[in-house]
This record gives sequence, structure tokens and C-alpha cells, in this order.
Amino acid sequence: MTIVDFDPQIAEQNGYRIERSAAGALISVPVSAEAIAEQRRTGAGRNTVSGNCGTATLTITKNKARQGINIQTSYVVKGTSLGHHWGVTGATGVGKVYTEPFSGLTTGSHWSATHFKSVYGWSSGFGQIDVGSFATLSNGAICHAGRATSNWG
Repeated sequence: MTIVDFDPQIAEQNGYRIERSAAGALISVPVSAEAIAEQRRTGAGRNTVSGNCGTATLTITKNKARQGINIQTSYVVKGTSLGHHWGVTGATGVGKVYTEPFSGLTTGSHWSATHFKSVYGWSSGFGQIDVGSFATLSNGAICHAGRATSNWG
């Protein structure tokens, strides 16, 4: 299944708030203790998504020493990637929204990067690969990332 829209009233009734990220994507941010617990319980297990041209992965972990998070994302494509337009958006357990760009040039079928992000409320939260993220292959294919998600806490 793929998220295509959000209902703000239903979200609010269940302890979530719909926000627009800096990249322009709508995201649902858990704000109540119950919603945060639900996000932790159900948000895991989809950190890798597969499709007809490859796989995309997202793993976010706490970095206690630096008081922030490590965002690791990658893809493996069936062909040679020339570059990618890629981003990650999410929110911490206290509702602080963050975005992190990963766009760039590359060659080969594998790409991986890890960025550190200093965010308020870093002890828990979730993230997702942005909807518009894609890799461009040498055969002209545009491979969209899917919606890999990750949570920590």
C-alpha cells in the first residue's frame, strides 16, 4: 500500500498532526504518548522496499555521543546509476520535523551515504525516504525510491 493523502481531522483525533516538510511533502507527526507508542510499534520493519528496478533502504539510529541521529540510506539498482535526487524527511518524538538532502552524482549499481543530523528531541522518532526521490540510470530509466521508513527510540 502507498500513502496518497492525509485526513487532518482523523490524524488529530488519534494524536497525530499533519505538517508540511521543508521539501513540501506532507507528513504525519505523532504528538500524543499513544501515537508515539503506536509509531514505534508499527513503523519498524519497512526499512527496505523493492521494485522492478532495485531496492532502497533507510536506517536511522540515535547518536548519543553527538546528541543527534545518524541517517543511513542506500539503493541497489538493476543497471548503472548516473545520479540521484534523494531526501529523507521525518520527525522526532517531540514533533520536531527534519529534512536531510542526499542528492548527487554517482556511478555503478550501488550507492550508500550516512549523514549525522542534530535535531531537537533526538531520543526517538521516525523518518522516510521522500516521495520524489529517484535514481537516473544510464539506460534512461528513472527509478523511484518507494517509501522506505525507519524509526528509532
